Amino acid sequence: MDKQELIGGVAVIEKDGKHLLTRQSFNKPDGGLWRYPGGKFEPGESPEEGILREVKEETGLKIKLSAREPAEIMPSDYDEGNFGFFPGRYPGR
Repeated sequence: MDKQELIGGVAVIEKDGKHLLTRQSFNKPDGGLWRYPGGKFEPGESPEEGILREVKEETGLKIKLSAREPAEIMPSDYDEGNFGFFPGRYPGR
């Protein structure tokens, strides 16, 4: 699948057997559910830039992606296009 079809993505961050999750705001669709940090890419933004920006906005963390290409791709539930699952790591404590 061509990465141009990606409209957004999430970062799958695992450290010491634990995964980083964020809680969806209650005023959004699926409010209160736990999910991987991420979201839609801005116009002109690469998938890597979009993931890093979204994770920083949602968590305040600076992460590193383990790959430039998504490990998995799935259709978006809300918009036309696809979301990528990007493996990453948190280099902090």
